[in-house]
Amino acid sequence: MNKGEKYGKNIYDVILRKAQYSCFNEKDKNIKKIMASKKQDLENWNKCYEVARKVLEGEVSDPTNGATHYFNPRTANPSWKHRLVRTAKIDNHEFYRL
Repeated sequence: MNKGEKYGKNIYDVILRKAQYSCFNEKDKNIKKIMASKKQDLENWNKCYEVARKVLEGEVSDPTNGATHYFNPRTANPSWKHRLVRTAKIDNHEFYRL
């Protein structure tokens, strides 16, 4: 996760960074459900963390091909997408990297 730690020092910092993942935004309608599920279902949260760690450490392949950015084109149209390289499309999300 190094990359100069621009986005955070660890996975926790990155996913909870303001406006990084919409589901964790304070005004998102699902934030209460998500945070409640973390308390109620710590086993699955830990499994998700472990998968992310394995991808970052190269133990499993990265389906995003090194993406550093992503979005759902049905709900967003970020200006940065034209400056980056599209690396993958998975379900309803597009993935990009510098």
